[in-house]
Amino acid sequence: MMLLLVLLVVFMTIDESEQNVVSIAQGRIRGVQKRGYITYGGIPYTTVSGMPGRFKSGGLAPVWPDIRGSQMGDCTTTSPVEDCLQLDVNVPPGSLLPVMVWVTGGSGHYDPTMLVEQQILVVIVRHRLGPTGFLCSREDKIAGNAGLKDVVLALRWVRDNIVAFDGNPNMVVVSGQSFGAAMVQSLILSNMARGLFHGAIIQSGSVLAPWAFNFDAEQRAKLLKMKFNESRDSFTLVRAGTADLARKADELDFPYLPFGICVENPMKNEEIFLPDSPFDLLSNGKIISVPIIMGYTNNEAYIFSSMLKEVGVLKKMAKEINFLIPIELQTSKRDVLQLAKKVKEMYFPGNVTMKSVLKYHRDAYFLSHIYKSIRFLTPSSSPVYFYQFSHSGSVGVEEEPDVIKDGAAHSDELAYLFPDKGRKLDGDDGDAQRNVVKLWTNFVKYLNPTPQGELGLGLVWEPYSPYDNRVLAISTELEMIEFPYNKEMQISFSSILGNGTATAFIESEQPKYKTLILVFICAFVVSRAVGELSVIDNVVTVQDLDDDNKHNKGNYRQGIQVKTEQGLVRGYQDESGIVTFFDIPYGEFSKDQPFQEPTPPKPWEAVHDRTSHSSRCPQIRNGTFEGTHECLSLTVMKLNDAANADVLFHIHDSSFTSGSGDPLVYNPKHIVPKGVILVLPNYRLGPLGFLCLQNNTVPGNAGLKDLTLALDWTKNNIESFGGNSTNIVVSGTAAAGALVEYLLLYNSSNIYISKAITESGSVLSPWAVDRYPLDTANLFFQKLRGRQITGDPQHVLQNVDLEVLTKAGDGIDFKPCIESGEGFMTQSPWVSLQNGKFNFSYMTGSANQAAMREVLELSTQSLSQINKNLSELLPNDLFFDNDNEKSRLALKVKTIYFGNKDISENNREKLSLCYSDSQYLNSAIRTARLLAKGGSHVYFYEFSLDNHSSPISGSARGDSLNFIFGTEETTTNNNGETNKNVMREMMLHLWISFIKYGNPSAENITWKNLKYGEQNSEEWLSIGSAVEMKKGLHVERLKLWDDLYNSYYIERNKGSGHKPVSFLAIVSWSVLAFINL
Repeated sequence: MMLLLVLLVVFMTIDESEQNVVSIAQGRIRGVQKRGYITYGGIPYTTVSGMPGRFKSGGLAPVWPDIRGSQMGDCTTTSPVEDCLQLDVNVPPGSLLPVMVWVTGGSGHYDPTMLVEQQILVVIVRHRLGPTGFLCSREDKIAGNAGLKDVVLALRWVRDNIVAFDGNPNMVVVSGQSFGAAMVQSLILSNMARGLFHGAIIQSGSVLAPWAFNFDAEQRAKLLKMKFNESRDSFTLVRAGTADLARKADELDFPYLPFGICVENPMKNEEIFLPDSPFDLLSNGKIISVPIIMGYTNNEAYIFSSMLKEVGVLKKMAKEINFLIPIELQTSKRDVLQLAKKVKEMYFPGNVTMKSVLKYHRDAYFLSHIYKSIRFLTPSSSPVYFYQFSHSGSVGVEEEPDVIKDGAAHSDELAYLFPDKGRKLDGDDGDAQRNVVKLWTNFVKYLNPTPQGELGLGLVWEPYSPYDNRVLAISTELEMIEFPYNKEMQISFSSILGNGTATAFIESEQPKYKTLILVFICAFVVSRAVGELSVIDNVVTVQDLDDDNKHNKGNYRQGIQVKTEQGLVRGYQDESGIVTFFDIPYGEFSKDQPFQEPTPPKPWEAVHDRTSHSSRCPQIRNGTFEGTHECLSLTVMKLNDAANADVLFHIHDSSFTSGSGDPLVYNPKHIVPKGVILVLPNYRLGPLGFLCLQNNTVPGNAGLKDLTLALDWTKNNIESFGGNSTNIVVSGTAAAGALVEYLLLYNSSNIYISKAITESGSVLSPWAVDRYPLDTANLFFQKLRGRQITGDPQHVLQNVDLEVLTKAGDGIDFKPCIESGEGFMTQSPWVSLQNGKFNFSYMTGSANQAAMREVLELSTQSLSQINKNLSELLPNDLFFDNDNEKSRLALKVKTIYFGNKDISENNREKLSLCYSDSQYLNSAIRTARLLAKGGSHVYFYEFSLDNHSSPISGSARGDSLNFIFGTEETTTNNNGETNKNVMREMMLHLWISFIKYGNPSAENITWKNLKYGEQNSEEWLSIGSAVEMKKGLHVERLKLWDDLYNSYYIERNKGSGHKPVSFLAIVSWSVLAFINL
């Protein structure tokens, strides 16, 4: 008995010692239990070494041998640097929790209780502040932006370690307020941060604000150096102590923070965070496109009311208003007077009051820069949610005596997000708190603040659009309102900044350093005369062509030239305003080595000028050979005035054997006018595209390598056409849908893709992968031998005419394969899906009768044959130990779909449903589940609109594209169903909203993404005579296939999935032997 008590005490001691302990690469750390969550405080995420290291990027994070306790972090401008390079992880119960990373921006403390209670993990990041964080000096070999590089290192730490805390590294939202907000916006502009976060929340701050970005960073460093009164030429700021630097910086006479973000100096062994000014990066669209929440408080400047009273601003302004003009806008004396006059007319038409001064400061130092940022960010591919916080309650900035607090001051919203002691507020304050907390945490979870429209009686926070210029007003209630400061913003953009280029020369107060600093403020050319030559980036509209081009060419009447990396290309504008550039070469392959990876095309000198689509890769079409080896081309279709337009890269359906990127098939008339650039690529087909010997001569997957090169060309050239190279959305149906998924899964191609759309085609479809490519090659060489083609195999494959090769491959099912060694695809897609971590948005589904056309083509004799051999109902990727087991399960399939009746002409519709489920729908939902499990936002649908042109009710594979690319204008509504025009508009809304924002939506439709978990509760969109969200995808019917694939899937039976190497060697030898006979 005593022994049992001793053991019990030992076990209790062990359990207690391990309680709340997490193991990461650096060591183990113990958390502290808070109110419903655990805090792991003071975790160091990087280190710096020595005095010079204080200004450089951090190194490896430190390690520790024992369990590290949670620590309370504190970081100020005078703190030792190591105290600032720490973060706190606040973890609620759960797994794969979405992550909010809060960038402090200063020395404040934040209680995340209200946020963590909403089941998100909150990471508080501290970083270097003041001179050690933001000093920028070429002379002192200080690159600059050390504090921002700290945040990047913290985000890398989150990526690598947050899983240990049950966080999801594929759902990270970076957030900040004031200077922290400016830092967050800077992350969006830096390639150093690319891939480290998936959304951003930017509160009451902008990197464009004069207090955030130092255009005169070098000058500021020199002024700080002078404060040390060092006569030695060898003295550098690197030698100064941290506390001394902070104290001397405070002595500098600057209107804003003494040191902020800068365009940094390239230094050896230092990554560059910001290579150009934020204005240039934003105005040129050089951003990391992620969903963003950004906004302001309606009385930002109230926080300065006490200071403004003390310095006697009202008296000074009554005498001379000029001194309040931001220093960046002070050009010549004449300009200052003009600007002051405009400011006076807008803000101070009568007496100068504190209220008017606060409004002016709000706009000049906060709102104008936030609004400018919103306008720059909106054309990106991701949604921007614009807000105004206006609730003034019992918490936040206290009311100043004799100054009425009308609305929310700068930082007031923090009192609701991070309330003192994490307390839940009540009354009106409680209503405002619930609203802002729910919006923010929804965004962290879903990258959409109102994913279900559950707030404010079904309110949906609409992404900002310059066309309706609305903002979400957040207070005790929520309301979408017209942006209330349009008039004030006009002076900010037009009157002050002007319609041309303003150049400001700022003269230093120090006589020794009277330096003229060129400040590029902005250049917006907003007027364009009709008929003049207009230039947009590399696009030139040529109103008068050469004499031989002055006549109309078909329906195309206006020539447009664009400069690509290889040379000029000419497109033609049709009567609807769409410009088409036909058959632009993106790659080439040799006739002597037609199975090898493609190479970029050679540059051309003459203008590439095509007036129609004629390029096709070798194929058999209607029994006739057509196509040439000069077929790796694509067609680009755009509006003439396209600017930063989203890109749809649509792959033509081919069954892996035929077709091309034909604009007559994929008509742009509906989708391009929605602000999309349509790209239609060709790729190799049949044996040229998918013959696979798994060796150097014919490695396989040439068609997929063609599409990868086409994506690379699009990425590098589409900006010249007015496209957004950061938002390339790939789409396709059937076999092309499977190709889209291959491109998504493998690293050589998915780096070019932001989102994807497919229908009735998946990498897990039984017909989508060739598990025995040498057997397929065997058939191919038998047909070659039948054409009297003999000789050395390498000679045959490199010298036989492409027409002969193509004809020999006719009738053989070539498809993608698993390559050996290094290649495009070296493991099965199922393995890639099982093990992958994904971070993309994906809209996918199937037609409800996807197999309709194949079933209608079956003869009566074929139907009879199925009755005799029911195993034909089973997909080819199931493996059975014996024929009896196979027959038993085939009979079960037949019974579920046909009952006791034979398969006949009378039940083709049921046979179509059976094949649609086994060949399309089941594989599509299996893929979607694995992608959702891996971290992707997957929107699943079934398209079932009856096309009334077939004896089988429902939709065949590819039917949904008729409403995206179709040309018919039918409005027939015989059966009371949704007419085609209404369906087209709805489908276009879904596609466009998804292409632009990654969240498909249409009027009265809130499409929820698929959640990995219980199949009965899976949500999907049914698109048919009614369009509605449903739960559970044909659960009873698809359970049959779930059970079969769980037990008999060839990938789960490793002995059968891929034939052994010895077998492959024998088949490979036999393949080559055929040619030598």
